[in-house]
Amino acid sequence: MNAEPWEDIVRFICGWWWLILLIIALGLTAYFTRNLWLGWLGL
Repeated sequence: MNAEPWEDIVRFICGWWWLILLIIALGLTAYFTRNLWLGWLGL
């Protein structure tokens, strides 16, 4: 059986959807609270 090129991407997304969602959530949280933590870093 020949696998389509996009099947590996779909298999990765289906297996790791929770990690992708976590990275997006953490990235958005860091973006929207950047004024708070950039002050702590002194930037």
